[in-house]
Amino acid sequence: MTGLQLGPFVFGADRVIAFIAALSFLTCLWLWNRLDRTRNLQGTAVIVGWLVAARAGFVISHWDVYAAHPLDISAVWQGGFLPAAGLAGVGVVIIFTVVRDRRTALPLMMATGVAALAAGITPHLLPAGGASNLPHMSFANIDRAQTLLPGDDARPLVVNLWATWCPPCRREMPMMMQVAKDTPDARIVFANQGETLTDVRRFLEVQNLKGDGVLLDPNMDLMRHFEALGLPTTLFFDADGNLTEAVTGEVSRAALTAGIQSTR
Repeated sequence: MTGLQLGPFVFGADRVIAFIAALSFLTCLWLWNRLDRTRNLQGTAVIVGWLVAARAGFVISHWDVYAAHPLDISAVWQGGFLPAAGLAGVGVVIIFTVVRDRRTALPLMMATGVAALAAGITPHLLPAGGASNLPHMSFANIDRAQTLLPGDDARPLVVNLWATWCPPCRREMPMMMQVAKDTPDARIVFANQGETLTDVRRFLEVQNLKGDGVLLDPNMDLMRHFEALGLPTTLFFDADGNLTEAVTGEVSRAALTAGIQSTR
């Protein structure tokens, strides 16, 4: 999957792009300040403006989900930012800044342009992803019965790659199982990577989870096939088995719902 791995840490492509863009913006302003010491331009307000507006835009666009679970709004570590809304926020902050001091117009516009260029180039520099379709494979469920993927089920499919030792996996699984229960027109399975049936059953028992849709992939075949950088990784497939979206890291309820909609 596209993203970046630094030692034990894995970052999704969206987070890498956002970081590179912000770093480029701040670096450009820092260089300008070095060249022109008559004023000290600060880019913090612009960065905060993007974050607040992008988050607000995402929440508003998925308000049906957040209205039912308002505490999820604060879970910003799960992602959930709308870039277009963020750009609008940046524009508002820049306008207010320029109105107060017209001399800031040129450096702020240049820094914004550099950041946009960096955001556009970065995706092409990240490692290419793995396969884009789901292979026909068989996995055992927690009752030792074999389950085919994708099988004959005509519904869109979501495959969550997880492990019991993975904290984000443990956090998101109860929510994902509830969404699976509430979304009968989509199929959600949880393919455990590299662990034994005993480990998985113990985890489900401690977490008081039924284990519907849990599969065992002890050889991590799916992780290798899709070149997943880390866990959790959530893969969305349409009814024809084509990969429509992939999320590296913890997924929010809104992102999961949006991902399911993207498969239709």
